[in-house]
Order: sequence, then structure tokens, then C-alpha cells
Amino acid sequence: MDISYCEELVTLAECLNFRKAAARLFITQSTLSKHVTTVEREVGFRIFERSTQKVSLTESGAVFVEGLKDVVNSYETVLREARDCQADQDTTVRVMGPLLNAQLASIVSLAASQVAERRAIKVSMAEVGVRDYEERLVEGDADVAVGFRYAETSPELCYEHLFNLPFGIACHASHPLAERHPLSFSDLAGARMMSYPMEERASYHAFVREAKERHHLHTAIEHLDPDALCFPSTTDSVIFGVHFPDYSRFGGDIVARPLDDITDVFDVCVVRRLSEDNETVLDLFDAIVDCAGNADISD
Repeated sequence: MDISYCEELVTLAECLNFRKAAARLFITQSTLSKHVTTVEREVGFRIFERSTQKVSLTESGAVFVEGLKDVVNSYETVLREARDCQADQDTTVRVMGPLLNAQLASIVSLAASQVAERRAIKVSMAEVGVRDYEERLVEGDADVAVGFRYAETSPELCYEHLFNLPFGIACHASHPLAERHPLSFSDLAGARMMSYPMEERASYHAFVREAKERHHLHTAIEHLDPDALCFPSTTDSVIFGVHFPDYSRFGGDIVARPLDDITDVFDVCVVRRLSEDNETVLDLFDAIVDCAGNADISD
């Protein structure tokens, strides 16, 4: 039985008047009468005794309608909870990327605050370092990503450039390259180079390897063990890849240096699904692009 019919029977039982009940339900008296007749045929007994003078519940009708009140109340409760859940889903945007990078995190936060001025939004931010994000976006594990665009991109995703990040190194303060000015790709010739573990970073490592080969750096990159923090393993090794200046937050004697040579850089983008139709997601995506454009970040 249609839940609206249940609501109509409960309302009619309260009013015991077709005109008043129809007015409360915003339907016609004839429509209400037809619906009552339909339900009575379905259940096999009369719910209401009705005449030109009055409307009253039958004994079985009173039992039936009393039960319907619980059904209607339960329906309204679960519907409200489901709508609240859907509203929460509609306004929560899941953002993933190397958000320990202060530039990226501040751009996402500023964009979220701007969107919040005109619509309800909640932003869930997940740090995923430089892991590949395309597959996670396509599979729906996130709504927006900030990350690096490599030579090959997914046709299912929309990319917008934010800014460029240079290649760089992290090394012990005693390493000869820690104070080299300017610092170029050629200065890394012969250096013992380390990088992130291989797991979930295939595109990143392929991009770094190709750049290294373009600059005639033939030393193989040693990859750290899975789940290892990306730190130089010895005082004579360097972490090579994207420049993140935030190593200082870990303390110690680690120095992070960008390469002054920008013939190769990382293209930092904000990315979403091409088929995305959630207005809150689209708003945040556009706001991130605008905030990066206004942040005076030099390429």
C-alpha cells in the first residue's frame, strides 16, 4: 500500500470528516474517497462507516489505523534520517593529495571557506603523499584531488593547472649539496639518490626517472621500503624528486633544497571526474583553481 494512503487514513481518522481531511491533505474529497475505497478492497474489510451525517471508524478500522500511525511515524523518521544523510553526502567533499604541503593545504582550505559563504559544505582532507590518484578518483574514493599531472592522463578526469613545483633534494646538512648554489640537475651526477617506496607511486616514479634520464643522470634511484618515511638513509645520500620544503617540521639535520634548474618541473593540478555533477564538488573545484590563481605562486 502506498505510504501516502496510510497518511490519508490516519488524517481522516483524526478528522472523521472528508472535507476537513481532504483540505489538510491538499487533495479533493473525491480523491480521498477513492483512496479509502481502494485500501478497503485491498485489506478486505471496511475501515470507515460513512453516511451523509457522519464518518466513524469500524472496530477493525480503529485497530488498523492505530497500527498505521506507527507506520507513518516510522516512515517519517527514517525518511528524515535518510534525507539528512543524503544532505551530508551532498555537502561533504572528499579531497585527497599531498596536503602536508603547506601551499596545497592552504589553497584547499581557502577555497572551502569561500564556497562556505554561499552554500553548505564540509571538506574531508586525506593526505596521500605523491601516490597515484587517478584510479581512486575514477573509482569514487575521492571527489577532488590535488596532485601532479604526468605525460599521460586519464580521459575520465578533468585537470586544471594550479602551479609548478621544481625538482629538489632532501639531504643531511653535512652533505656537499646542502649548500650548493645554484643547484642544478648536473650537480646530482654520481650522487646516491633515494626516493619513495614503489607501492602506489608508479606514475610518479616513471616521471622522475624520465626527467633524470633527460638530464643524463645515470645513477639508479634506490627505493625505500614500503611505509618508510622518505628520509636520506645516510649522510651521503639524497632524496630526489619533487621539492617539498616541509622537512623542517620533523626536526633533525635534514635540509630540503629546490633545484634552480626548472627545465623540468612538476605540474600541480586539481582534478575531478569529468562526469561529476555534484554542484558542491564543482564549486570547490573551481574555487581551488581561483585561489591558486590569486595566490601569487610563481611557476
